[in-house]
Amino acid sequence: VEYASSDASIVSVDENGNIAAIKTGKATITVTSKLQPEIKATVEITVGAQQIVYYVSKDLAETAAGAAVTVNGLSYVMGTTAFADLDDALAVAKDNEAIAIAAGTYEDEYTITQNGLTIIGPNEVVNPNYENRNAEATFVNVINVAASNVTISGVCFSKAGRVVADAAGGINDLTVSSVVFDSQITNGDSSKGCI
Repeated sequence: VEYASSDASIVSVDENGNIAAIKTGKATITVTSKLQPEIKATVEITVGAQQIVYYVSKDLAETAAGAAVTVNGLSYVMGTTAFADLDDALAVAKDNEAIAIAAGTYEDEYTITQNGLTIIGPNEVVNPNYENRNAEATFVNVINVAASNVTISGVCFSKAGRVVADAAGGINDLTVSSVVFDSQITNGDSSKGCI
């Protein structure tokens, strides 16, 4: 069979039928028999606002650009929807999209400017009060939020890790769930809001 996408800028499909969400929108995947081209099947795929669009893992540092990356049955493309650095994913993410991050230590300072962005860690559905947690995606530095309706879920903040409001406008509608705060902030900046 052959696979085709009506809009590869939204949903791509490779020769093996692996589908990758590229950005929000709709596209139709068509499967056609090579032996009998009149035999076809189609399915419309919607990449929704909170569907995981991007994947970040430190383990992808040596992965070649354009390589297929499959995680939990979802396919990504290295350098387009899969990244080794959260900054790279934040640079391409749009409003109302979601970024899944793998376990590891995230040492850089990050800034979120996309309204409705969701950051999903490996412990998204694990209650930190009474359930055993998986390996953590741990932030040891600041996440600046300069957007509205941001969600951060299933991660850990340690050392100087924290979420702060961008000095220009503050945080409007921040949701934090299944998060562990193990931060040791000794020199807080009182000009910014901090959780």
